[in-house]
Amino acid sequence: MKLFNGRIWFNYISYSIIQLLSNSCYIAMTYSFSFIIEGVQEYDTSKFLISSIASCAFIIAHLLFEYFSQLILNQSIKLINTKLRVITAKNFFTENYKVSLDTGEFININSTKINQLADNYFTSIFDISRCIIAIIISYGFLLYISWIAMLAVMILSLLVLVIPMLMSKIGQKRINVANEENDKFLQTTKDTYNSYWVYWSMNQTNKLINQIVEGSKKLEVKNQKMKNVISTTRFLDEIVVFLGQVILIIFFCWMYWAGYIMNIGLIFTLNILSSVYCFFSSSSAKALMNIINHRKVYLSNYKQDNKINNNTVIGEDLKTIEFKNVDFKYKNSSNLIIEKFNLKINKGDKVLIKGKSGIGKTTLLKTLFNPSFRSNGQVYVNEQEVEAYDIRSLCSYISQDIVFSKGKLIDMLKIANESAEEKQVLSLFELLGLNQLLEKLPEGLNTKIDDNSSNFSGGEKQRFSIIRGLLENKSWYFLDEIISALDESSSNKVLDLFLLDNKKTVILVTHKIDDKYLSHFDKIINL
Repeated sequence: MKLFNGRIWFNYISYSIIQLLSNSCYIAMTYSFSFIIEGVQEYDTSKFLISSIASCAFIIAHLLFEYFSQLILNQSIKLINTKLRVITAKNFFTENYKVSLDTGEFININSTKINQLADNYFTSIFDISRCIIAIIISYGFLLYISWIAMLAVMILSLLVLVIPMLMSKIGQKRINVANEENDKFLQTTKDTYNSYWVYWSMNQTNKLINQIVEGSKKLEVKNQKMKNVISTTRFLDEIVVFLGQVILIIFFCWMYWAGYIMNIGLIFTLNILSSVYCFFSSSSAKALMNIINHRKVYLSNYKQDNKINNNTVIGEDLKTIEFKNVDFKYKNSSNLIIEKFNLKINKGDKVLIKGKSGIGKTTLLKTLFNPSFRSNGQVYVNEQEVEAYDIRSLCSYISQDIVFSKGKLIDMLKIANESAEEKQVLSLFELLGLNQLLEKLPEGLNTKIDDNSSNFSGGEKQRFSIIRGLLENKSWYFLDEIISALDESSSNKVLDLFLLDNKKTVILVTHKIDDKYLSHFDKIINL
């Protein structure tokens, strides 16, 4: 309940008060039944009518209170889910950049598990309050009518409590296994979706379908086992509750026969009250088991990561960056991608990193931009050694992985500099030969981007990415294969834009470049 803020606590207290009123109305309704039956027995029209009207009023009030409490619960779950997603986003997208993120895990934590916690953990916290209030009220009223009846109901309710507790460990194990399999399936789904074009082009889409089918089978086996445990628990619980109700009715009739109850209508009232007591006893046990079973999911995935960004932030002038004996390897791998790398970059330098595809050029560029995840080696900024640095305020990284979210084109281009003027954007369109495209767009710069930017070609998206980087107005540029999808004319325009400007410091990664541009580079690194 550390997640509860002032608003959620206010909702929780309001919910509890409304539940107190709701259950009081329900108990009053059940008690009025005994007077209705008594009025019929005594042929007392007045008692019958008044009791009937009262019972109708009480049940309407009860239902209204239940409705309002549900609205409060819904609002609380909305607030809680939002907070959980904020925690997830902050934990995944940290200022200390993570080299690798598990997409399936992120999607599951940010969606499936939050919904699971909403239904089974946080709703159960509210349910326990509701159940305890109902139990206390029904307990008091049963005691008021007959302590013997109260004792019989308590014995049954204890049996109802035992079953969920006995099944809780098995349920917890099945839930954990199902969650792990769900993470794997989400990752498989993402990988399969991203592979659609490749497999389609090879006429092998049936293999993608088989991957989804096989993954689904494994997932549903685990889900079925989890649901079987839940169904078994429910079945055993229902046996105790329904069989117990039959036994209690027989017992209450004996109490009337033996003279412990003077009004036959009270048999009906006691039966309803015992049902309420046992139902809420069972519900409170289930809610408690839900909290216990899902607490691990909550604590392991939604604990706020308060790690501070320890990188040295370079916010003023960046004169030099130097790397000495830098190594890099991926987590859980023994193979070095970068080994004993040395380089000094001075302000205004033009550095070219060449090499065949897959040799590690992009990995090297990312390590130069953010050396915090290097394996070994020393880094110097402006001649001062640092553990790691943050140069994002002075440097722009233009990636070969061209990603645009759905939205207006102009908003995606200005994402890092919202104050950029439209005429600056238009001049870059003209400079990169995108004028004709702009004229064809239905709404110009306000054109909506489709899913996966499917309404633009690879070359157009690459030039959009370059425009977005240039609009940042930085002095250092880390360029990753930015001409790979461009024709010769467009490539030359882009290279001229960066290499002929003495104010720009450029670190360019590419596997192809015209020889005429080699003389513009101060340093050339062949991997």
